[in-house]
Amino acid sequence: MNSTNNYAFTAMEVETRRQLADLPWEVGTARLLVSELDREMTLIVEAFLQSVQTLRVKDQQLKEEKEVANAEKATIREEANRRLEAVNTEKTTIRE
Repeated sequence: MNSTNNYAFTAMEVETRRQLADLPWEVGTARLLVSELDREMTLIVEAFLQSVQTLRVKDQQLKEEKEVANAEKATIREEANRRLEAVNTEKTTIRE
């Protein structure tokens, strides 16, 4: 949440508390509790969304690392095949 939202939320809380002062204390307390619960739920949802974003970034990093590893594996395999071919060619030359 950015700082503008924090200030707006605080101002909204102040206004809510002013409005609650005019109500019977039970209603005011209930509304205040709901308001606080709403704020806590908002924080929980924001934390969850941040976690999802973090997981997406990590997933992308892992995909990129896998691509690099596969490219390295292919290079090693190609080099091994070239060496094997060279050994087989040398064997053939020696036999002749």
